[in-house]
Amino acid sequence: MTRLRDIAQRAGVSVMTVSKALRDGPDVSAATKTRIKLLAQQMSYVPDSSARGLRTRTTRLFGLVISSMTNPIYSRVVLAIEERACALGYDVLLTHTLNVPERERSLPPAAALAARRWSLYFPGLSHGL
Repeated sequence: MTRLRDIAQRAGVSVMTVSKALRDGPDVSAATKTRIKLLAQQMSYVPDSSARGLRTRTTRLFGLVISSMTNPIYSRVVLAIEERACALGYDVLLTHTLNVPERERSLPPAAALAARRWSLYFPGLSHGL
């Protein structure tokens, strides 16, 4: 896994310069931005969403709680949600309650907390939740 430090070392610049270049910071020259972005691409750099979440105090995480993936309707819904979330730059945290009523009652707050913003909950219809 390539880190900002790896790119900085190869480019001969500081980690801060790499970070600013990848975020299109105004105080980094166009030539340096281009060079660093090319290096990042060549080194297969993928931004760490957890690190970004710590810095910004937000996440691009969508919590999704379903009773069971074996329900064909849920599998279609999950696929559609994941496709749209990806298009919007979100990751999806998916959990199953396994049709266990206690899990169905306890997981939605945990998923909402993990996502900090967005979550969907599809309870098991047989439990009357």
